[in-house]
Amino acid sequence: MSSDASLISMPEIAELAGVRRPVVTTWRRRFPDFPAPVRAPLARTGSPLFEADAVVDWLVATGHGARRVDAAELRLYQLRTLAERMPARLLVGTATALICLRHLDDDESLVDGRQADSDSDGDDEGRALVAGLLARARRVDPDDRLLLAEVEALRPADAGWLVPAVDELVEAAYNTADAFERLLAVRHRFDIPELYAEAVVGELAWLAVKLSGVVERLVEIEEATQSGTLETGAARPGAVRVADPAAGGGDLLRAVVAAVQHDAEEIGDEGELRLSGVEPSRFLARLARRRLVVAGLAARFVDIRASAGRRLAGTGQGAGKPAGSRPASGADVVVTCLPFQPAESRDGADVLVAVRGIAEGLGPRQTAVVVGPAEVLVDPLPANRSATRRRDELLGTGLVEAVVALPGGMVPYRPGYRTSLWVLRRDDAAPARGRVLLADLSDRELTAQVVESLAVDVTTWRRDGYRPELHGRTFASQALIADLVSAPGRPPMALTAPRPAGEPTRRAAHAVARVRELEHQLARPADANGIGDAAADIGVEDVGSTPVSTASSPLIAERDEPRPVPIVSLGRLSRTTGPDGPVLRIFPGARIAAADVVVGRAGSGRGDPVAHPVVGSSELIGGARLGERRIGLYVLADGYPRAGLTEPGDVIVTLTPRFGALVDEAGSSVVEFPARVLRLTPAGLETITPHVLAALLTAAAPAARTPGAVRGPRKLADLQIAMLPAAVSGRLDTLLAAANARRAAALRELDLLDELGRITVGGLADGTLTLIPPIPAQPASPPAGRKRSEARAHPRS
Repeated sequence: MSSDASLISMPEIAELAGVRRPVVTTWRRRFPDFPAPVRAPLARTGSPLFEADAVVDWLVATGHGARRVDAAELRLYQLRTLAERMPARLLVGTATALICLRHLDDDESLVDGRQADSDSDGDDEGRALVAGLLARARRVDPDDRLLLAEVEALRPADAGWLVPAVDELVEAAYNTADAFERLLAVRHRFDIPELYAEAVVGELAWLAVKLSGVVERLVEIEEATQSGTLETGAARPGAVRVADPAAGGGDLLRAVVAAVQHDAEEIGDEGELRLSGVEPSRFLARLARRRLVVAGLAARFVDIRASAGRRLAGTGQGAGKPAGSRPASGADVVVTCLPFQPAESRDGADVLVAVRGIAEGLGPRQTAVVVGPAEVLVDPLPANRSATRRRDELLGTGLVEAVVALPGGMVPYRPGYRTSLWVLRRDDAAPARGRVLLADLSDRELTAQVVESLAVDVTTWRRDGYRPELHGRTFASQALIADLVSAPGRPPMALTAPRPAGEPTRRAAHAVARVRELEHQLARPADANGIGDAAADIGVEDVGSTPVSTASSPLIAERDEPRPVPIVSLGRLSRTTGPDGPVLRIFPGARIAAADVVVGRAGSGRGDPVAHPVVGSSELIGGARLGERRIGLYVLADGYPRAGLTEPGDVIVTLTPRFGALVDEAGSSVVEFPARVLRLTPAGLETITPHVLAALLTAAAPAARTPGAVRGPRKLADLQIAMLPAAVSGRLDTLLAAANARRAAALRELDLLDELGRITVGGLADGTLTLIPPIPAQPASPPAGRKRSEARAHPRS
């Protein structure tokens, strides 16, 4: 029998060792020396448990596992097992309270501080330990704002194993702050849904803090303090107040502290930070207070209130106040994530009312970062709806500085919840009045580099002397607010824009120079490109020695006056009504059973006279050649009577597993779901060609689904393409036709080379062919146009 405090389960062993769960089962079956499971009389689970120290010793001795075992992580696994002995809420509350107690009491060991009699044992020792902890808790938290109630609820029977376990966790993590964060990082292991249901990923919290400008304000205060120009007022000089009206477990406010500590060398002692928030759950409110205090903030600068209902800073009292008044929360910066609501009960108008309440409560140069549902804050809204009107009104106030479409999976425990981010700022002297920054990160993983680049895009845009029309931005594009709000005859607009790639003039000059270089390389003979040498190595002369003429291709040049090109979504093009009807039509693919598809160019094997090519995701993303998979005519007619055939010039598109598109030149193909068909109407063919449509879609296509997301970044109808003038579209089609012809020739040459290698190697392997030395070159040149092969295959004699 073993102490429950040192036991871990098989899934935890797999996670600790960095392997999959079945690997642990294999270890138990294959290695006789693997630790045997032990009895845990207090555990409520039927899964086998193992001595943690014995498992770690076995992993170290045998070298199994894919990662190094971390001591602090091992203690966390033990704490999870200990949760079987007491309610999870009580365990997390008590454990975090003990960590906070040790932090406030000069990091003195919890066990060393007990007041125990030398002759006490068992229950007496537990009571003595609790008495010592209570004395320390009353000394550091007399008003019970942080931990006194949790320590008072600790039973002597639990103190004997929980207090040493917390001490070991702190020692393994090296400090109380890291121990606290490690515990919350595995909050999903505890059965407390309110603790993890609305937690956001750390990269999103970091992005919100970087966009809020809180570090910039502290740096400005430090510089003003050193120069003696800091203004004094009712508030304490040098204090920056940050509020989260939906604090939860304090994820965003903790990121604020981390950002300030990250730039500690730039922030002086006068740049004090004060945090406030509202959270209806008393359990979460107290935990958030402890978290921020353990992170390094003084308790008097932390004000997380447990309210009966969440309130948003600036609502109610903020309306109607003069521009110079502070928000109702008294905050200089607001960072918050709107409380989640299911899509079935979500009212877009209410969401926008909450955002407007925050915006109207901002004073001069005050900033708010709000994370909310993308369906309301970014996606196109139906015309003549209250939510549409409220979003237009909010954009018209000029308080919306940036709109960011976020990738999926930002709220890990609600994977289907798509989020977006708004940056609100009151700055009447802003140089970009009437404009807003738009950024679309829905198809990008939110890495540290992406966060830094986007933060630079937004924070530099708001600074004096910055000229948006001349400076490049990595992810954000500026747009006129007048072009985004709804208007009669204008379809609903999405608050997204194409991603820029540097300063416009410099970008155009670089593009032209690169195009000239590519044309020069393509026009050079093969020998100049190094192809001739490679051909000589295999014994082939004159491969591709004829230069390619580009005289018929359009020329690329810089535009005299660079300006944005109008963009339009596929959904709008398919819904456009007019004298000539829509520009294109969208047709779904057919769900075809794998047994009905054959590989090869013959029929289906059932006597079908014709076999139609099947075009699906594998063909569109390069997994299979077009025409390799086919379906018989009779099979198609009997099993899929509603499946139609493509027409010449149809554009076949897929978004799963990633974007792919091609133009079906011949037609008569069967499109397999999830691929779909875009068919240009006669009216559409007057302005755009199939090849131009496919190229524009490819240029604007989203990347694959980001990690943690359960859906793609955008729907097919939401994909936007540039509406080029008809003359430009025609010249682009000519250029694409020349490129496609050159690509087809290159692919044909690759096929021939592959066949040459396959025949040669196969003949050498089965003993039917041999290779002879190359024939010496003749002194006289062969007649013009004659080609000679120096690599010959002869039957073996």
